[in-house]
Amino acid sequence: MHDHRRTLSCIVALALILIGGCASPPTLDTAPPQDPRLADTRLRHGVWIFLKTGPASSTLSPEAMSEAMSGHFANMDRLVEAGQLWLAGPLGSTGAAHDDRGVFLLATADTAEGLALAQTDPAVQAGVFVLEAHSLSSGSALEHIVDLDRAHQAAREAARPGEDVPWEGRAYVLARHLREDASDAIVASLRDSGVALFDGLLDDRDWLVCLDAQDLTAARSALVAAGAVKLAGEWTLMPWYATTGLVDLPSAR
Repeated sequence: MHDHRRTLSCIVALALILIGGCASPPTLDTAPPQDPRLADTRLRHGVWIFLKTGPASSTLSPEAMSEAMSGHFANMDRLVEAGQLWLAGPLGSTGAAHDDRGVFLLATADTAEGLALAQTDPAVQAGVFVLEAHSLSSGSALEHIVDLDRAHQAAREAARPGEDVPWEGRAYVLARHLREDASDAIVASLRDSGVALFDGLLDDRDWLVCLDAQDLTAARSALVAAGAVKLAGEWTLMPWYATTGLVDLPSAR
């Protein structure tokens, strides 16, 4: 049977192709985020990490890079099994910045603690990646992501008994924008239409939305339909690859 360890290894391995302690338990509270449409939804507090190209990414020997990345995979496995990592996935080469490589979503409300967990990654320690940490508050049921991924994999295996069924992910687009009245309304529209698979506030300042769109053209169309007529310089769009389980997240509670 496939397990989630292989899942995260596949995700990060794909990242390379695209771009050539215990944590505190996840906090759930009843205080509404700044978007009043989430006033009756429990908040989840996590730490969102952008993994960026580190200074050693082009200088390590092949042997040292292989060792660092093997440790990278193993460390993610450990964090998932400990319930400390909710989500990971690579960003495409047309991300928010040319050095964006991928993301972690860690199950702790404390940004410093989440950053410390991410720094246990041997690839970070070796300088392959550097980290940019943000607090994330969300009304989405982020704590169910790993279980949804496992359910999707179990369904694939049940449909092909006796086979070694590889893990499957899919493309998404992450959208980011400064939190203001206009973007509040757009996020609410995306959520109501089902296009937003999850959303939240980074550092209580920027909206981050995972769009059910598999390329930038579809993402732009979804934003225009939600009222974002002027896209240039407003919404930052980041192609992303992650678990197929995210499609079920809006219905998870």
